[in-house]
Amino acid sequence: DDLLNAGGLRVSPQEVEKVLGAHPAVAEVAVGEVEVASDVRIAAAFAVPRPGGKLAVEELQALAEGQLAAYKRPRAYRIVAALPRTANGKVVRKRLRELWSP
Repeated sequence: DDLLNAGGLRVSPQEVEKVLGAHPAVAEVAVGEVEVASDVRIAAAFAVPRPGGKLAVEELQALAEGQLAAYKRPRAYRIVAALPRTANGKVVRKRLRELWSP
């Protein structure tokens, strides 16, 4: 149900999160779809940096380019303070859209 649509191909967000989460400055990461225009959605990665760590979008892009096929790479990246969670602590992918501001 959480699969992303990448030009007609299905991409597992967990696969992308595993790659991006391997960055030493990333505390946690979530990937979801965001709407950039009416009826146009893209995959976006939202990363929370480790406390006291520095994290740049360009570093995440380079990591994705080096380890993921082009169609699996997020089209946008955001560094955020926290990810939206349920009361049980699970990340809510659908609420990632609330963190999006082009």
